[in-house]
Amino acid sequence: MNALEIVQQISLTLGLPRPTSITDPNDPNVSRILGALNRASEEIVRAHDWQNLVSPCTFTTSNQDGVGGYWYDDRNSIGGYYVKDLAQDFDYFLTDYIYDATDSRRINSSTLDRRDMDFATGRSSGGRYFVFFQNSICFMPAIPAGHKITFYYKSKWSVRDSNPSSSADDETMFRFKEYFDSDLDETYLNEQLLIRGALWKYKSERGLDYAESYRDYEKYLNQIKNQDALRRRVGQARPCGSNLDIPFDPVTGAILPWGQA
Repeated sequence: MNALEIVQQISLTLGLPRPTSITDPNDPNVSRILGALNRASEEIVRAHDWQNLVSPCTFTTSNQDGVGGYWYDDRNSIGGYYVKDLAQDFDYFLTDYIYDATDSRRINSSTLDRRDMDFATGRSSGGRYFVFFQNSICFMPAIPAGHKITFYYKSKWSVRDSNPSSSADDETMFRFKEYFDSDLDETYLNEQLLIRGALWKYKSERGLDYAESYRDYEKYLNQIKNQDALRRRVGQARPCGSNLDIPFDPVTGAILPWGQA
């Protein structure tokens, strides 16, 4: 179901006229339903580690600033370091390492903060590391140009963008956005759960009796959470406290491209 079909279903349940667009400025009920729908979406995202919100990110390093990432060289460090901005929907990493497919090697996470970066990049031996700061990842020492890097993260957004070219970044395969704002937008969440969430929120905000709708939503939420929890788990992919499903090569432990598990 797309956003318009979801809003139409909610309108039908509430006994309201069937809208023709979620962006109709002349229908105040559409705006109220859309607001309730977006707030329900936010709440459901936070309610559980949904498998459908696992997002792969793949990018290729470049020796040009702004293409893939940014180079930082310092005369006091050897090799400098390489910074990659994360997607706006990034919530948290799903593993404690990132995979360099070009070298077939793991890049491990580090607890180093920015004060220690010169020390890390100045080391003449040892492995490569990454740290997370200011919605970016910093690789130390810098990764050479032309390397394909892959990692998986949990998205904090749940709307499938109907116009992905507007949010395309690198080679990331999925396109998330925060709110429904187009008739053709779709959701990565369970549609019936989303409808139930929007219904009780709409009734609550309009001063209507929402007790039964809320109980129905809570019951269905627990049911869907249990179903989602039964899906395959990857035991070794939990260093960041996540139970989400990530494809790995069972022999090498390497992160695989989406769909090749």
